[in-house]
Amino acid sequence: MKRNIFLLAMLNIIFIYGCGTEKAVASSSSIEWQKNFNDALKIAKKEKKPIMLDLYTDWCGWCKELDKRTFVDKHVVQKSKSFIPLKINAEVDAEGPSLVEKYNVQGYPAILFIDSDGTLLTRVNGFIEGPGFVPYMDKALAMPAIISEIKKGNDNNIESIDYYTDQNEIDKAYIILDNMVNKGIINYIDGRNENISDINKNVLAEKYFNLASKYMYDLGDLESAKIIYEKIIADYDDSIYIYDADLNILNFFNINGDLEGLKNYINNIALKRKNLPQEYKDLYEKLLVDL
Repeated sequence: MKRNIFLLAMLNIIFIYGCGTEKAVASSSSIEWQKNFNDALKIAKKEKKPIMLDLYTDWCGWCKELDKRTFVDKHVVQKSKSFIPLKINAEVDAEGPSLVEKYNVQGYPAILFIDSDGTLLTRVNGFIEGPGFVPYMDKALAMPAIISEIKKGNDNNIESIDYYTDQNEIDKAYIILDNMVNKGIINYIDGRNENISDINKNVLAEKYFNLASKYMYDLGDLESAKIIYEKIIADYDDSIYIYDADLNILNFFNINGDLEGLKNYINNIALKRKNLPQEYKDLYEKLLVDL
């Protein structure tokens, strides 16, 4: 029973897919949301714009936070005019379940950027606050040109990692990322190169983290996921992704029934991280009590 409590507690924070238990409320955003996927596709074709699809559920607290804190941000609202905004309840609306299956949605909130043919451009899993969401919108607007280059064979670059990750070609994305990291040079789709020492570690840690989480939660490949989470812990311990990597390592202890190892990891490693956010500290302390 306590193992189940542990797992449920972790799932509220793990892997960027944060979902609370509050009921969602209608958004007060000035974004003009469409409510039907096929109608949105028709409008997208006519206006030559991509779709920004917000897939949410009634029980997802972080979906509500997106409405309250992100989709009302003036920068996000302004940028939304470059898209056809579409909001679909993944469980209630008629089109919801088929969209979840089509785009392999594993958690909520899920923001999908889709072209007018229904092709996925990129996605955002989970809550991003306010103006921090704008770069993801900019990335979506840039993706058609990037995809065109990738389809021509220009895919040995950092932009291709996100594309292949979103398309669930995880092995290909991992090989590209790992080869560049091992060489110490990051390639860009426009032909530029950059030394890894000049790149913010959060950028690379995020890409490794997304790959590991895909292996673990989408493919069920726990061994590959564990190797990558351990790499993040070893090589990117000053990145913000270290805390969520710890949570996933704890989940491996939980899956294997190693509660003693789990407790030791919390006490001797996870709780001793520098600049540990308070919500993680509170979670760990609660888990120790529950265990």
